[in-house]
Amino acid sequence: MRRMFQTIILTFLCMLCVNIVTAQNVRQKPVVKKQATTTKKQSAATTSKKQPMSTAKKKSTPTTKAKSAVKDEKKIVSDTQTPAGISVGPDNIKVHETTSENYDDKVFDVVEQMPSFPGGNGKLSEFLSQNVRYPVVAVENGIEGRVIVRFIVERDGSVSNVEVAKGAEASLDNEAVRVVKMMPKWNPGKQNGKAVRVNFNVPISFKLTSGSTSSNSSTITVRGRVVDKHGEPIIGASIIEEGTRKGAVSDFDGNFSMDVPKSGETKLNVSYVGHKTKSVKVDKNNNTPLKIVLK
Repeated sequence: MRRMFQTIILTFLCMLCVNIVTAQNVRQKPVVKKQATTTKKQSAATTSKKQPMSTAKKKSTPTTKAKSAVKDEKKIVSDTQTPAGISVGPDNIKVHETTSENYDDKVFDVVEQMPSFPGGNGKLSEFLSQNVRYPVVAVENGIEGRVIVRFIVERDGSVSNVEVAKGAEASLDNEAVRVVKMMPKWNPGKQNGKAVRVNFNVPISFKLTSGSTSSNSSTITVRGRVVDKHGEPIIGASIIEEGTRKGAVSDFDGNFSMDVPKSGETKLNVSYVGHKTKSVKVDKNNNTPLKIVLK
């Protein structure tokens, strides 16, 4: 009886042990699956992290090419001759600003220091009187007149662009141009202390001596001199007979001469740029040259 009881107890204990072992095996299987799942997730995460790196490597290839292109471009720029005044850099291209004015090609009408003939106006009058040749055709036909020649005094003092600004007659015009082209170098005009190109006018008078032309008893010759308030001669002043288009232009000494009607009252309107126009009544009974002061 006792032995039977022991056998039953042993059998119960064996069955209990088997159940415990089975239960432990059943519990351990899901854990393994979870571990396997966790391992797969970690592997996937690792793979996903590696993929962007490979993508980044692929994307870095164009950047490398761009850098190489920039290097090649810089090399081309450095091998190319750079124009003066332009800076070429890796970031931008800019033109240097020039602060000083460029007077090389500009032609002025009025400057701080006007051009002058070597030796002054007296030497210019002497040069003209020695070199002007009265055209034969003009002498034969009794032609007189005043030609205004315009030209440019260059920065080196040479004379260029000689032309007739106001003509008298073809033969006189041609002679005036010929003589001006013979002129030596002038003292150039200056602006801000720098030699510049300046327009200049020279009046050249052609007048025949007494007896060369037939006298006209209906006119008389009026002579005079135009000066400024300081007594300096005004070159190129306009002297017009009032009510007509007849007139004259003062020469380098400020002198002028013109024919006016012998009878009746005659007034001369004298003007020059920057000065007030002055009206002068001609005294036909007085042969003294007029002195006209412009202010």
